[in-house]
Amino acid sequence: MQSHLSPGPWNFSYFGLSTDEKTNFYEESPEGLVLQAGLIEPSGEIRQKGGKFTPLFDGISYYYQRIPKNTAYFSLEAKVRLDFISEEPDGQDGFGLILRDALGEDKVSDRAFMSNSAGILVTSFRDRTGRRVKDTVGYRYVWDLGPDDVRLNRNERGRFYESSFSSQPAKVRPGQIFDLALVKNPDGVHLLYKNEEETWLQSHFPAMDLLSRLDQEYFYLGFATARAC
Repeated sequence: MQSHLSPGPWNFSYFGLSTDEKTNFYEESPEGLVLQAGLIEPSGEIRQKGGKFTPLFDGISYYYQRIPKNTAYFSLEAKVRLDFISEEPDGQDGFGLILRDALGEDKVSDRAFMSNSAGILVTSFRDRTGRRVKDTVGYRYVWDLGPDDVRLNRNERGRFYESSFSSQPAKVRPGQIFDLALVKNPDGVHLLYKNEEETWLQSHFPAMDLLSRLDQEYFYLGFATARAC
């Protein structure tokens, strides 16, 4: 994995429902960062799942940097190899790059941590006909959640939108390599994915003020994985 961020400290955390120290962790290897969710046997048997992707809150393994909110330009670009994903995903497995408005409490797994966010993800998405594909490449935005929503753990004003990049999305496979990028500039946040035809596909969310209603100082930008991946 490669980062276009300026050098700075990287941090690891897991938080959110269904996460656990045995299932949500990371390792550094000569090939790069290995980020995992789930306790998986060499045979491919899943002993325990860890976390979940859901529209308004995630339970994730998260390797991230803090970005001051007054930063005009920043980006994160990664080449990601998918080593494992459940052959029978339940719709909450996956990985991706996520920009979060707030961070969950470190290693707390009995609470949901709602947050505004923008993410380019490999998880369950519907195609243009409404058919759900588990799992494929898409994007998700959550916006307009306020402090009271988070404090009371209920959604009164937050909204979300998610979609696959393709009108006929293909199911991902282990061993596949993904080129992903998240770019923030004065126009908003841009989510990019290079498809198998070597074409960069893009989604754009312009209203950064709607993604910035929680933490007063920082965004959190990094790599995430959930469930059994």
